Amino acid sequence: MEAIESSERSVVCALFRAFPEAYVWIGGSVLQLVHSSPRASYDLDLVPRNDPPPARGVTAAVRDALDEWNAATGNHYVLEDKAFGDGSALLRLGIVENGAFRFTVDITRIAGNAGATAVVLLESTLGPQAVVIPTPSSFLLQKVEALLFRRFLKLADVFDVWFLLAGGARLARTQRDWLSGRLRMEELGRADVEERLESLSPARFLSDIRRRLRADQAQFWDERKAKSALGAVRRYVLKGVRAL
Repeated sequence: MEAIESSERSVVCALFRAFPEAYVWIGGSVLQLVHSSPRASYDLDLVPRNDPPPARGVTAAVRDALDEWNAATGNHYVLEDKAFGDGSALLRLGIVENGAFRFTVDITRIAGNAGATAVVLLESTLGPQAVVIPTPSSFLLQKVEALLFRRFLKLADVFDVWFLLAGGARLARTQRDWLSGRLRMEELGRADVEERLESLSPARFLSDIRRRLRADQAQFWDERKAKSALGAVRRYVLKGVRAL
């Protein structure tokens, strides 16, 4: 896992070095690589700020970064032969080693509230680079929004909400109002949200999350801790969003 994280850092730094104004880096990989979340993420999710760079330029930047990183570390990470998308709205690049999947680079215009951003310095084998990420409250808004409205509930989103709350992130009043407005637009009430959240059992949550945690962290998660994390997320979502 350490090699994957090192390569992910180098690829993100290379993309922001080549296209410093082009993207906001979002998703679980930010929580892992910037905020030290114990949950592994194998997707580098980047949202274009305006018109994204051409796919050819993005692919070249990733390939060059992998070549340089391989030379520095002795690994053999390469791009898959096939890329999906054209760079204007969607581009998905797979990174493999000897045919085995390592991680992806996903550039997409996601639905939702992107919110405020911050610039942080990310360290990598290829040198440090300033990158753009959501603020903690914006991150929490994205994750709560996914928790409430994503068609298929992802347990990774639940874990990420818990992690952000544990780190002190909270929704601002305007963000709570925005979520409440969307709930009304979707014609969802408190009972609907409760039913969705109650579908999360500690056993199911624990089974999924253990596969994503670092080995030194997985041993600390049992059904009691899973139940506590789920309870914290349920309470915050139900109390924190107005009009429920």
